[in-house]
Amino acid sequence: MATMNDPAEKARKSFVLLEEAILDVLQTVFPDAMGATETRDALGNRDPARGFRSYLVVSLIKRLEERGCVEQKRARGPWKVTVT
Repeated sequence: MATMNDPAEKARKSFVLLEEAILDVLQTVFPDAMGATETRDALGNRDPARGFRSYLVVSLIKRLEERGCVEQKRARGPWKVTVT
């Protein structure tokens, strides 16, 4: 049973919060569609080295896509929320 101090539980909750923030950005900032880079920047997660932070946002967007929450309008194109 996971406790509040369990690192794995903290990580799971953090991912859930980040996914919710991504959905909020995609729904409110540019609801027609928004690229992963613009989504990352709108979250204030800008990383000039384009390293971990960039991959984290893309990974979470892909998780949302697997659950049917977002779709990519075209290959390597912008993302759009599919659920409300």
